[in-house]
Amino acid sequence: MAKMQVSQHQAQQSRYYGVKGWLLVFYILMILSALSALSNAFNEANAMMLGMEMGTWQMISFGQVALMLPFLVLTPMKHRLMPTLAIVCMWLSVVLTVGVFAMSTADYGKNLQATMRAAGTDTLPPEFYAAMGSSMIIFMVALPVVFTLLFTWYLLASKRVNATFRHRLPQSEASSATFGQAHSDPAPSEPAAPSFTPSTEV
Repeated sequence: MAKMQVSQHQAQQSRYYGVKGWLLVFYILMILSALSALSNAFNEANAMMLGMEMGTWQMISFGQVALMLPFLVLTPMKHRLMPTLAIVCMWLSVVLTVGVFAMSTADYGKNLQATMRAAGTDTLPPEFYAAMGSSMIIFMVALPVVFTLLFTWYLLASKRVNATFRHRLPQSEASSATFGQAHSDPAPSEPAAPSFTPSTEV
């Protein structure tokens, strides 16, 4: 559907304006993702499973949180740059995630088994851990890719995002808003003509 650029005031009158609906859902999910990444930064088991030093793992986790900040900070501000910066940062986060697994030479199945053994719960055959390791790689790469695809599509196509951040409305609604704005502004009044009353004094 064609969209029309309007003023901020006109966009604010739209029913699509504001951090509500699916935009609010994505915002809550991003907060939960940031909290999860911060929690993982101090999880030695995850670092061990990926065959990484704890310091390297923490830098990656903090980097992922930093890439979520443009969306988390700019959304409540209704800043015009939010959609563009959020899309760029989320795809950088995907590249970081995929790069971590691509550069890691760890045997995830064996590392998972070692982690379970350290916890005293190693009761399954090695084949199970090998299958779990492969599944974990696919899941941890596929999940952020799928989420970011949906997130990108939403930020590009959403009427709420277009109204709140880009001040673009569907053409039918924008025309109504423009018409209403034009008729809601009072026309400038004509200056009153000076009255003249002839004097009756002689």
